[in-house]
Amino acid sequence: MQKPANSDDSRNERRRTVGVLIFDDVEVLDFCGPFEVFSVARPAGENDDDLSLFTAVIIAERPRVISCRGGLLVQSHATIDAHPPLDILVVPGGQGTHWPCRAVRARDVNGSMRGSWTGSRRGTAGQS
Repeated sequence: MQKPANSDDSRNERRRTVGVLIFDDVEVLDFCGPFEVFSVARPAGENDDDLSLFTAVIIAERPRVISCRGGLLVQSHATIDAHPPLDILVVPGGQGTHWPCRAVRARDVNGSMRGSWTGSRRGTAGQS
């Protein structure tokens, strides 16, 4: 079966970019779980990486190794100030959660996102 000439372009247009924010003391499962789910999501019955529905990007405040809850060390793909345009931002839980809430309050989130912000608990933005 022959692919339509613009099939790669149409797949990329459908692919959404998901940012997963990490910070010191982030709960490992709270960011690794969403990253795994979004990074392996494909249309039903498909396994080809070219058909992925999302591009998952790990984002940190600065380009440094993050020490997660339990001692896991993680290097981000991007930073808050230098990341691709996002359709979704996942803010996971953990002891350091107060930091992203303040950061989101202080920044113009709409300037760097095209879509939704998930993971926020109502009433916690800006509290420490």
